[in-house]
Amino acid sequence: MSPPRQDDDLNKNKDEESLLKGEDSTRAKNAGTAGTAASEKSALLSPEYMYSPSPNSTDRPSLTNLTEYGALMADREEGEAPLIQMQVNANNHNLPAANNSTSNNNNIANSFGDDEWPQISKKKCKNELVWILLLLVALFLAITTGLSRWGTGSDAKKESHDPHSDSSSSSASSSATDNNFARPFSLNHPVHDLNLRTVQRPEWSAPNRELFADIQGPLPTNSWYQNLLLATRHEPTEEQRAYPMPYVVDTVGPIPGLRVHHTSMVASDLVLQLTNIPSHGLTLGAASQSMLLSSSATASKKYKVTHMTPLGVTLQWPNNQTTSSLTHSTSIVKGMPYATMAYSIQNDRKLYPTEARLREQAASDHDQDMPTIVSEVPISSPPLLDGQTNLDCKNVQLVQKEMQLQFQGSDYTWLVFVSRPVMVRCMETSSLPGTSFAVQFLLDNDDDDDDDDESSDLIVRMAMGNACTTNPGTCGAQTRRKDPESYMRLLRKHANYYPGPNTAVGFEFETDNDEFNSIQFDWNVQKMRRDDHETEKNATSLLMFALLHHQDMFAASQKAGNKNPQLPSYPHGKGGPKSCATTLLGPACLVEGSTWMLQEKRQRASFRAPRPPRNEDLAVLVDAFRSDLNYSLPLYFQRGAGDTYFSGKMLAKLGRILTIGEELHEICASHDSPKECKGLDVPSPEQPEFQQALARLRSSVEVWINGTADTPFVYDGLATGGWGGVASCGCDFDESQQQCRNQYPDCPGFFNPGLNFGMAFYNDHHFHLGYHIYSAAIVAHFDPQWGRDHFEQVLLLVRDIANPSRDDKSFPLFRNKDWFQGNSWASGIAVSPLNGRNQESSSEAIASYEGVALYGQEMAKAWEDYDQDKVATAKQIGRYGEVLSASELRSADRYYHIIESSREQQFPIQYTPLVIGIMWNTMAQFQTWFGGAAYLAYGIQLLPLTVAAEGRDSLEWSQELYQPFADSCTAHLAPCRDGGWSVLVLAILATVGQQDEAIQKTLELPSSVFTSAGGNGHSLTNTLWYLSTRPKVDDPLVVVDQNNDDGIKQTADLEKNMHPQGDENDVNDQSPQHQGPVVVDLNFNCSCPESCTERALNHFANGHSCGSRILWLMNEKDHNEYDACHQVGVEFSGDCGACDPTQCSSKETAASKSCPPCSTEICGDSKLNQCPLQSAPFLCTEGASKGGCSPSPWVLHDDGICESCCELSPAC
Repeated sequence: MSPPRQDDDLNKNKDEESLLKGEDSTRAKNAGTAGTAASEKSALLSPEYMYSPSPNSTDRPSLTNLTEYGALMADREEGEAPLIQMQVNANNHNLPAANNSTSNNNNIANSFGDDEWPQISKKKCKNELVWILLLLVALFLAITTGLSRWGTGSDAKKESHDPHSDSSSSSASSSATDNNFARPFSLNHPVHDLNLRTVQRPEWSAPNRELFADIQGPLPTNSWYQNLLLATRHEPTEEQRAYPMPYVVDTVGPIPGLRVHHTSMVASDLVLQLTNIPSHGLTLGAASQSMLLSSSATASKKYKVTHMTPLGVTLQWPNNQTTSSLTHSTSIVKGMPYATMAYSIQNDRKLYPTEARLREQAASDHDQDMPTIVSEVPISSPPLLDGQTNLDCKNVQLVQKEMQLQFQGSDYTWLVFVSRPVMVRCMETSSLPGTSFAVQFLLDNDDDDDDDDESSDLIVRMAMGNACTTNPGTCGAQTRRKDPESYMRLLRKHANYYPGPNTAVGFEFETDNDEFNSIQFDWNVQKMRRDDHETEKNATSLLMFALLHHQDMFAASQKAGNKNPQLPSYPHGKGGPKSCATTLLGPACLVEGSTWMLQEKRQRASFRAPRPPRNEDLAVLVDAFRSDLNYSLPLYFQRGAGDTYFSGKMLAKLGRILTIGEELHEICASHDSPKECKGLDVPSPEQPEFQQALARLRSSVEVWINGTADTPFVYDGLATGGWGGVASCGCDFDESQQQCRNQYPDCPGFFNPGLNFGMAFYNDHHFHLGYHIYSAAIVAHFDPQWGRDHFEQVLLLVRDIANPSRDDKSFPLFRNKDWFQGNSWASGIAVSPLNGRNQESSSEAIASYEGVALYGQEMAKAWEDYDQDKVATAKQIGRYGEVLSASELRSADRYYHIIESSREQQFPIQYTPLVIGIMWNTMAQFQTWFGGAAYLAYGIQLLPLTVAAEGRDSLEWSQELYQPFADSCTAHLAPCRDGGWSVLVLAILATVGQQDEAIQKTLELPSSVFTSAGGNGHSLTNTLWYLSTRPKVDDPLVVVDQNNDDGIKQTADLEKNMHPQGDENDVNDQSPQHQGPVVVDLNFNCSCPESCTERALNHFANGHSCGSRILWLMNEKDHNEYDACHQVGVEFSGDCGACDPTQCSSKETAASKSCPPCSTEICGDSKLNQCPLQSAPFLCTEGASKGGCSPSPWVLHDDGICESCCELSPAC
């Protein structure tokens, strides 16, 4: 039975909480749901389950791999009240912006909340009148600025949008986005205006209200710093960490504050893992002297969040009003070379004695918190003050600007900078657990001091200066700097400027005909020192790390002669980047500039490829179209039952069939139609069979958004303990009855994070909703009236994943997008793994934003003759979709797609695959959530096949990819071909120039391929269309039929032709004469079955694969397999060493002994055990890589990288 319509319920009572009837029974019914995930784990990994999707679809990336998820979250306090939406200013907090001489006056107006005003002391009374006057002026400026912003209409030739700028932000320089304004797509409330239903989120997955005490409105759910936002009401754990690049930071150092870690890379042939040694981190925080010297004194490390932007998050300690008068705040910002902590005394009580009194009083009765730096390893030499004086820990001394700290064990040198001269002392702190050495800064807030209000505030910055101070030979190349002294001089030069709490991402859209969309990073630059008299011209000398794709964009702009002043520069001047640091994504290099302007070439969305299908393919295309025109989604999806991922894929599948049919009809109905159209009967969009198919698509799209679905979308609002978003209620699917067992308000999706891939826990929202938006765009294309009638309903889905404006109080900004890194993050709020957020399918992320762009374009046309305001909104949606898709594509091409020629300069050579299967904040893996076979990891980065895929899959990458992809599919022929993944192999085959063969092989596929788990988003029509519209390749890839018995001989002959003349036994040859790689079939493993895999054999070594070199020696030089493998393994040890039979056996045996089977306790630890069993079963259980997964046994290190490990088994 379908649930009642939304409007029937909501007309009775529009209050959200009144719609929660039946909540208690719902919770009781679903109390055991989460626990079922663990019992189903082995079934999820079975082939039958993997390739047979059920409507509730827990076989794709889901959290059912976690054991007893309910127990995992049980430590949240019961009775936790739901987060209530408060109408207060979101920025009732203080982060000292010391000496912002050029701050905007209008920023003062919103410095305090509606009901919160500063406490004015006797000392400050004389300034009260000045404050009042400033506030009045600021209020006037804010009003006039706001009016001028609203006055910029859609008719302006140039639109600039800054969705992230905060009205209370202050900057040391004029920001490029200060005067920008981002129009919301809609201000309609999902419940009160659009009649969406609500559901009460269980307390264990609701936001921690204490954490967001100063924040109003919707909250991020997929941000790069999400682990910090998932802190419970208990003390922070090691999970509360973030990776701002290049540091890893956490909140569990010895004292309240931020612990900062230098990182290094550990690589294997399938995993890249960023590691750090926890005890080598340096904590910047606050502590009392008694806490440092006592073994029993403790202080809460709880923090609260005061600012959140796409580029950073600001934390403050203590998290609430305590006896401490000192607060300290830090903004954790992507690309930060320094960690920055701002300290402020919150009242006029005398906190710290002057230097004279401090010397007089050996034991002061004022034991207050002080700015403190704590190390967990001993210092190796006395702290160096201002490059001249050693700090004697027996005395109190003055530091003017800088302190240098060098530590034993880590061999790290840190530079510390202060905003003003301050007294400092140091001490051994071995009595405090986990600490060894501390430095404290003594603030002075004497009532007799006539200095201004900020005399007692202090800003402390610290940066890693040298990670290999005394023994560079022991450091890896990725850590060792060629010129550490030059690097430290650079840090000193730029230490005065730091990114503030109100960093912002803005956008500049030119006219409709412009070729670029511009992305602006405003770093909200703050000036630390007052006594720095640099000119305003140098006030923009902020130093930040830029990733490789940023550097690519800077170089492209410079090459094009771009004179934009917002283009960052390299601090060394000409010669490009020099001061770089290791990150997971490759080297990040220092640039300077207060704002960055990143130009993305417009990726104009379209339903059609840049060229029509080839004339010779029209007949088979029309046949396929006429057949596929009868396609219908399963009946349960037509009722809105089941999951929102596979239903979305199938909706888009039917939509693509229709748009291709329209294109075919136009080709053959034109006056100059090709001769191949003769005799072809192509149904037009007006014909009954076409209209019937369109009606099926229309109703199947509409049921999900009009409130009549068996499992309706509901709003997860703050009033009901939610985060701010649209999510599926969830369907407890009955296979035998083909329907949901539950009915709203029973919403199992909110109680079981494994259901529907965790959609109600904000997993994969852009994947799910992107397919639905794409399908809605197609319906609007054919039926503009339907588009207008359902505009606001579809906008709910668009706003959920692509909201650009803070004025939209129902959804967070760009839910999944990491604008700095370029890619999106798919994992939501369910768990906080140590490796942070992750995203598997970069290609589906690209397609999701392609859908947003298409929807905007189609709705602009639909509204053209009806509502110009709606036209402007639709065009804005289209532009945001374009820039979202373009930046996602750039990131995928740079970081997910790996090309041999660039591998060494970006990733360690030990990592051999050509793609990243799953990207995490601090780890990258060659695998998927649903299997470890290579074809799955390759394939998940290649679907769906839409127009955007042409820009996604470069020819160079496709030429290298085809061989290992096809080999893996052949090795797993049944699941790859019958499971639908072979469609993507053929797509790459056509991309590299073999269109005829790809089309022929496609026509030979069984029809079941297009209904399988991996293929149900494809259709024969769309596959043939994609193959036929690939651009012409002048030098097609040469392919050897792997099923040919003479394949090895043919390969040997080809390799003989490729091998240059030279020493007859020398395989260390030059570059190949043949253009492009050769596809071969290799049926040997060099007696190293564990390490000499097909990926190892297909790995390229100086122009040829390891396997082809071995074959050449065997066939041309009569070497036996052992000798050929050994010779190649020795001569190309870095690339082919895994196939050296003299090395692999002993290493594997020794390594295997180091990782015994995992214990029952570890198997049951759902926080620790998150490794994919099939592809990376070796779990690191102790050390810096704790929780890390590896396809081969960990090599144990005494230095803490991985100190112990175990091997997971199916029994886990």
